[in-house]
Amino acid sequence: MHAERAYLFRHALLRDVAYQLQLPGDRARLHALAIDTIEEMCGGRAAEPPSEVTADALVFPPHPTDAFARELAAHAGLATARNAGPDRIANASLRVLYLRRAAWHAARLFQNDGARDLWLQHADLTSGIARGESLLRAAYAADRAGRPPEAEPLCRRALRCFRAACARGHEGRTLSFLGGLDLELGRLRTAEHRMREALAINREVGDRRSEAATMANLGVLYQAKGSLAEAERAYEEAIRLHRRVGNRKAAAVALGNLATVYRYSGRGALAEPLYRRALEILRKAGKARAQAVVLGNLGNYFRSVGRQEEAERTLTRALELFRKVADIRNEGVVLANLGNLYCNSGRLDEAERELGKALEIHLEAGNRRAEGVVRGNLAAVQHGRGRAGEAERGYREALAIHRETGNRPAEGPHLCDYAQVLMTCGRIREARRAWRAGARILLELGDEDSLRRRREAMARACAVAGVPCFDRAILL
Repeated sequence: MHAERAYLFRHALLRDVAYQLQLPGDRARLHALAIDTIEEMCGGRAAEPPSEVTADALVFPPHPTDAFARELAAHAGLATARNAGPDRIANASLRVLYLRRAAWHAARLFQNDGARDLWLQHADLTSGIARGESLLRAAYAADRAGRPPEAEPLCRRALRCFRAACARGHEGRTLSFLGGLDLELGRLRTAEHRMREALAINREVGDRRSEAATMANLGVLYQAKGSLAEAERAYEEAIRLHRRVGNRKAAAVALGNLATVYRYSGRGALAEPLYRRALEILRKAGKARAQAVVLGNLGNYFRSVGRQEEAERTLTRALELFRKVADIRNEGVVLANLGNLYCNSGRLDEAERELGKALEIHLEAGNRRAEGVVRGNLAAVQHGRGRAGEAERGYREALAIHRETGNRPAEGPHLCDYAQVLMTCGRIREARRAWRAGARILLELGDEDSLRRRREAMARACAVAGVPCFDRAILL
């Protein structure tokens, strides 16, 4: 092993010395020769990828040089450095081409960090709309790597490029994505303002495809606010528009989101067929990440109706797919949902482990909204294990985050759960106030399933505490 390391060191050293002995002009010509040789081995030079801004890395035809695109870009950069005249211009163009193809290739392979870095290198070599497109794609990659706080400034830089170029269509698409980042970061008012501005621009320029995407984003926003009727209308309009422009994949994703609205609004029987229809379309289209989103929601549906084995199997499959596509943020979401499943079935050790992993992911990603949800769910496990003091602190931290991020759909259930902890501690008046506030939120949001389960739990808590059940009086 020592001899092998020594050989590798000497080999690298000799290679570097031999390289440095070449005259700069000769080195540049050798790099150009390397480009020609690789291209010849791969059947010729690759074409330019399409210029349309999209988060989908599968929209450009692959080429055999894609596997070597990063290396080709590096050769082109070194060939450019020492050449002048037409050769310099040609090599600079090649560097731009292969950086772009390398970035697309990395995104196709779900190498999100690599894709982000390559798009940023590409942006440094371009200007105007092309620079904005590269910055926006770098933002897509950062978001898919689970880092929305890193994606946001890249998105803002792209927006400045598009506005300077008076590229209204690009501006509208960027505003829609930026609104989605605001939503992830818990800034609901800003998110809605940006999405509505994006929608107006989409309609102004007649970009029906982007209009459909923005309507779907608005549906997610309304669902996050607990405005289920508005979310339902937005998803239905998004599905109609997606189908009109032939975007079946996006229509299927919106269909899966609509199924979740049905589930939360007490129409679970309508939800399952929609989930399955969406999954069938996405499987045929080979969209792993979108399948994982729908599978995660379907798993939560199974959990809510007591089909625990199906729920665990479905959530585990969603987790596998999110890991395959390196979607860290959604991996955290599914881990938290598995933790909730284990908690509900009394597997508290597993629940605490998975929720702990989820919390680490959301803290690292800066996903404040999801952090609040996981802290509250972790408090439920701590309460179940008899650690009432830890549970109380956990619920207080979670509720503060829910109020900060406007997450009423999580605030309502966690207030009701917090009331049970207070009952355990004998603080009946505080429990009554917390229960009243939480139950009213759930009533306002129409979350009948969650309210039903918590009323049953509160009745049991009152019986254990030896006090009359105050549920009925509070809800009148």
